[in-house]
Amino acid sequence: MPVVAHLLIQPLELNTGTYADPAFLRERGVRYIVVLAGGSLDPSLSPADRQGAGIFRFLEGYRLWQQLPESSLVLSGMGFPPGRTPQALIEELPRALGVPKENLILENRAWDTEDEAILLSQVVNGSQFALVTSAYHMPRAVQHFKRLGVHPIPAPCEFTSTDYSMVCDWLVPTPGALRQTHLAIHEYVGLTWLFIRKTFEYVVQ
Repeated sequence: MPVVAHLLIQPLELNTGTYADPAFLRERGVRYIVVLAGGSLDPSLSPADRQGAGIFRFLEGYRLWQQLPESSLVLSGMGFPPGRTPQALIEELPRALGVPKENLILENRAWDTEDEAILLSQVVNGSQFALVTSAYHMPRAVQHFKRLGVHPIPAPCEFTSTDYSMVCDWLVPTPGALRQTHLAIHEYVGLTWLFIRKTFEYVVQ
């Protein structure tokens, strides 16, 4: 039911802040706009359609890059097996929208969020960067980077807990609420696993 989905996913999204302000990013000296992948890329689809749910992340990253054209737009792409997503598929949409090749950095070796944090931390190499991902995914993504001693500036998008206007609809089961519940539980499981690993590492040390 929407009420259950809302109660599960809203705390995750409230923990991410609001949409990033390009002026603030400019003041912080941001040099990279890092966009996490939203799914695998299907070459049979159009450049926009093959992004899947990741299109929200890409468009937010593109919006920020337009306001900071001197920065680099860093895009990751997940495939199976890891490293098999052709870079040409990742770069087709940004190139079509006018992002110069010299302002585009592609990473196609990641398999999951932890891989992305490891690989993309090497790309930014200590520089200030904005991290773009879905609002519900941001808390876990930030934790993965912080485990590496890296502190991104959150730039969330795809907020899903702000579209409930009629209370009478909250008790009517919907496919959208099922999807939100699935996304929230996935994130909570991931955060719990990170907490367990952190605790274990502390005990071992």
